[in-house]
Amino acid sequence: MVKKATAALVAPPAFAEIGVTDMAVCANVRVVDAKTGETIERVRRYDVDAGQVSRFEVKDGNLVREGDSYKLIDEDREIRVEWINPPSDEPVVDEEQG
Repeated sequence: MVKKATAALVAPPAFAEIGVTDMAVCANVRVVDAKTGETIERVRRYDVDAGQVSRFEVKDGNLVREGDSYKLIDEDREIRVEWINPPSDEPVVDEEQG
């Protein structure tokens, strides 16, 4: 008999930063405003526990430059993080001989 357990859904990380966190993780999470449900675009860094988001400023579809770098907007707001494609573990297989 083969038993298959459903894979446990792993929560997305409460903190991530481009250049620090694995890009496979950064590319697979969506940062959402907890109050409005709107997706926060162009996030560079977030911290759910501190309620902080750092994102790139965009005008007319282009990143805004400030001197030699891109302009960042730092915000304090309630956020939540969602997986875009939740990671899945292989199902647990229990083979019994009878």
